[in-house]
Amino acid sequence: MKKQNFIRQKEDINPIVLSFDIFKSMHKKLKFVAYKMIGSGLISAVFEGLEPFFNMLVLGALPALLKGSSTAICLFFIYWGIYCLREILDPLFNDLRYFFTSKLKRGYLVQECADKYEDIINKPRAFFVVNNSATLSDMVIKTADKKIDVFFDTLDLARGVVVLIITGISLFAVSVHLLLIMIFLCLLYMEMTNYSKFLLRGFENKARLLGTKIHQINRDIMSCSSLVQEALNIVKEKNLVAKRLRREAEMWNNVSFFEFRMMQWLKIAVLSAIAIVVAVFAVNDIIQSKDIGRFVLISGAAFKFRWRCYQLVAWYGYLLYNRNVVVDTEKQLVTPKALIRKSGDKELSQNDNKIVLKNVEFAYPKIKDVTKIDDDKGEIERGEEVLHNVSLEIQKGGVTVIAGMSGHGKSTLMSLIRHDYDVTGGEVLLGGVNVQDLSDEAINKQIAFVDQNVHFFDNTLLYNVKYFNKNASDKEVQDALEAAGLTKDIARFKDGVFHKIGQDGRALSGGQRQRLALARTFLADRPIVIMDEPTTGLDQVLSFKVMKALQKLGKSKTVLLVTHNPTEIALADRVLVVNRGKIVADGKPMELIETSEFLKKSMTKQDIISKQKLFANC
Repeated sequence: MKKQNFIRQKEDINPIVLSFDIFKSMHKKLKFVAYKMIGSGLISAVFEGLEPFFNMLVLGALPALLKGSSTAICLFFIYWGIYCLREILDPLFNDLRYFFTSKLKRGYLVQECADKYEDIINKPRAFFVVNNSATLSDMVIKTADKKIDVFFDTLDLARGVVVLIITGISLFAVSVHLLLIMIFLCLLYMEMTNYSKFLLRGFENKARLLGTKIHQINRDIMSCSSLVQEALNIVKEKNLVAKRLRREAEMWNNVSFFEFRMMQWLKIAVLSAIAIVVAVFAVNDIIQSKDIGRFVLISGAAFKFRWRCYQLVAWYGYLLYNRNVVVDTEKQLVTPKALIRKSGDKELSQNDNKIVLKNVEFAYPKIKDVTKIDDDKGEIERGEEVLHNVSLEIQKGGVTVIAGMSGHGKSTLMSLIRHDYDVTGGEVLLGGVNVQDLSDEAINKQIAFVDQNVHFFDNTLLYNVKYFNKNASDKEVQDALEAAGLTKDIARFKDGVFHKIGQDGRALSGGQRQRLALARTFLADRPIVIMDEPTTGLDQVLSFKVMKALQKLGKSKTVLLVTHNPTEIALADRVLVVNRGKIVADGKPMELIETSEFLKKSMTKQDIISKQKLFANC
């Protein structure tokens, strides 16, 4: 099933068609299980529909049996044998259906989650700026679970229809008028049920909106817990939270009571009418036919017909609900048009580490709520322009620092080099090739990147540092850890490099996480190394150690360092100063100290000389 199927309103997606699409998306082995489940379910439905007919055969044979003729006795035992066979086969096929249902659900969840996780992992990096990874994981599981529920709900509907047809035929055999009256009453019941659900939805929407508002207020309280503590308002806020939650609970209780009262009166009215109609027809038939079995057929088929109509309404309601959940959740997993980038299939070699920007302009796209988009037509809305006509060339050799005040476009520049977004003007080239002509894999092979927000697996320190280079030797790992200034910290860990660092490195300090990210990057051995504020929170000694490692890398690689740290600027081989989206200065630190306002504000010529001397002697 293609993702674009979901960029529509829920009402435009037929749940039956959606169910068929889900079936088509199943792997071959799962389809085989689905066929078994469908077959056993339909056979079970046939046996269920025939139950009144089998009851009629047995009970209809009783008057003749009482007369004691051998023919009547044989006939009764034949009918009884058929009845017992149905009683044995019906639960057997029902159990088979439940077995295959469970097996299919587990298999489909594995398949769908694996496919969705792969799809998410391949999404552009900018997608994760506006989507929480933990939330995405929950949505994947929720979508897979609700998709298979849609499929099962559709099969339940099909089974219900089979029972309805068989019992309808039984009623037709007795009286056409009875069948027509039952159809009318059941249609009336279904229509009244739908209308009552329509009324109920208004109350549910009010309750849902209230709940959403309350949960937002409570989340805000949780995020400001430190302020609550400082203001000595813990008891007050606790009471307010409880009051809001009680209000929500009362609202939902009122909704439940309204539904209960409405549905009970509806059931009583319709069931009473059906009971009267069935009684009239049954009594009239037994008087005329003198056959007690026909009475059982009429009453059994009529009430089973009514019960299945009720279940069809309920199941269709479940089907629509699950369809809506699937559609809404799938839409949130769709990459917004604003984040879709042009990409090609060209490759690069280790020597293609030259970076060129030609007249680059860029403004961040505004991300719309994809759940409200009917189609993907129209222009992409953007904010104010962040970069203006930027042109530069960065060759292999030395450490190039991108400096400037926060919010002036330094990190944006690095994101465009990594092709997180398409530029709105100009072009970005790696090794002479436009990044839009390269695959994401080719760019990732070329660039090692350390962001301000580093991420790690809940595993050992060694696993994380070797993640980009599984074949690294022990010496290469040790050298990378030494270059990042982590060896002394590791010596204090009981398990050394096998120390478990926790989810996202929570068992480490902020500085240790940053240095672990540096070590991982040093070991990655990529032609281009980009670091965005890599030494934030590190003391001067560790900063010097990192800069030495970067200068060593700079002998054979293209190294870019985004920073506004005076020490790193002073030790750079080349400094590019970004101001208001433009490169306003380009040269060596000592050359720019006289001309760059940014450098003048942050250091003096003597500061540069002092830092360079300290660095040379450390």
